[in-house]
Amino acid sequence: VGKCFGEVFDTKLIAEFQAFKKFFPSSSLLQTYREASRQLAKPEIELAPGFAHYRDGGEQLHEAGWDAMACGATFGKLLPLVHQHNTSLSNRIYMMQGLYTFNLAREDSGKAGAEDTTVLFVTLP
Repeated sequence: VGKCFGEVFDTKLIAEFQAFKKFFPSSSLLQTYREASRQLAKPEIELAPGFAHYRDGGEQLHEAGWDAMACGATFGKLLPLVHQHNTSLSNRIYMMQGLYTFNLAREDSGKAGAEDTTVLFVTLP
């Protein structure tokens, strides 16, 4: 996956990370988007003309365009926190109701300090 896409980040995994729980009492996309927009000023997110109704998101929840915008805007606000805390959240995917995250980077497996969460390797051609 890393060869095809570089680093992969999961906004839900980031919101669930213990160091960021103070910002996000819920890791649902709507709540994470609203809290990130309210609490984290930078980077500033500007919506394209005609999409001002996406700002709050309550009515557009699970509309593909809104979900993509909210995920991207939330990620943009969270990435500086991830870099600031120097965490190993890249190339990991949150698994709902799971004990582990999926590690998408084989090279991280067994690395000192890496979470012992490798339960699946994904290899793309």
